[in-house]
Amino acid sequence: SKADRRRDAAARRSAFEPLAKEIRATEALMDRIRKRIDLIEDELANPAVYEKDPSTATRLAKERSQLAQTLAAHEEKWLSMSAEYEEGTAE
Repeated sequence: SKADRRRDAAARRSAFEPLAKEIRATEALMDRIRKRIDLIEDELANPAVYEKDPSTATRLAKERSQLAQTLAAHEEKWLSMSAEYEEGTAE
């Protein structure tokens, strides 16, 4: 019946809530990483950073590279979890 299908769908969503929570946490983390990358890119776009303190420019470039790798890993994890969630909660 329609009520049974709704109840079953609610049970599936409930069973997958921990995964949904992890997906949301991963999304928030990716947002923070993207914001930090944007800030670094803004700093690196300023020619003065290279002239005044080349070591800072080098450090920022390395940090940006590491953050990009971290972001890619989290995006891969997010895609996998999202696919699992969609598959598990589909009717």
